[in-house]
Amino acid sequence: MKMKQNILIVEDNLGDARLIKEILNEFKISNNLYHAKDGEIAVQMLHHEGEYSDIPRPNLILLDMDLPKKDGKDVLKDIKLNNKLNNIPIIILTGSAQDVENNPYAKFVDAILLKSTELEEFEKIANCIQQVLNKIKK
Repeated sequence: MKMKQNILIVEDNLGDARLIKEILNEFKISNNLYHAKDGEIAVQMLHHEGEYSDIPRPNLILLDMDLPKKDGKDVLKDIKLNNKLNNIPIIILTGSAQDVENNPYAKFVDAILLKSTELEEFEKIANCIQQVLNKIKK
């Protein structure tokens, strides 16, 4: 039996968040999925603040950079500057192909992937998530 991984998706677009959940299910990536709809909620979840005190530490963070309240850049900075969080793998999901090619945050994350409705891109996302999760298990 596969052990479920805790995955935090930080995404303000509910449709994109739902698609990612479907990708994980379709490709049988066993997980407990937690969703933060903005950067402030993501930070509260990561620090177990208030109503998020019972949320487990994620094994992987899927991070959109264009977020309300606190953008992805600030969430990433918060994670990387915190000794309890800075070793959590992060995959940036972006809607811009240009952001995939020339992303200044590439050295701080495990991967940068393009959000898309194309099956081929779904497979890339699923394969990348699985590779990162496999590294964690080792």
